[in-house]
Amino acid sequence: MNVFLMPAYEVVKLTDGMDVLRSLFPDGEANDLNFVMFSTSGTHGSYLTIEDVAASLGTVEPCKLTVLVIQPRVVRMLYGEVEITAEDVPYLLKLRESSKRVFAEQ
Repeated sequence: MNVFLMPAYEVVKLTDGMDVLRSLFPDGEANDLNFVMFSTSGTHGSYLTIEDVAASLGTVEPCKLTVLVIQPRVVRMLYGEVEITAEDVPYLLKLRESSKRVFAEQ
C-alpha cells in the first residue's frame, strides 16, 4: 500500500471579495458543504456586523466586512475582508440567515 502525505486541509486568504462569495453561494443560500461566519475579526478584520458596515455606506468609513467561509467536506477555509455595496446587503443578510440554519442543524 502506498500512502501519500499531503496537506489534508487548506486555509486561503479571500482576495476577490464578493465575487468569491457570489460564486460559492450564487443564490445566497448556505448548505452543509459551504457556509459562512461573519464578523470573525482575529488578525484578518473587524467585528463589524453587516448592519454596521451597511450604516457606514456613503461615509468615509471603510465598507469592509470580515468573513470566514467554511467548507467541511474539502476541509477548507477562506477568510478575509470583503468590500460591500448597498446592493450586497440583502444578499449578505440572506446568506447569514441560511448559514445560521446550517449551524443549528449540525
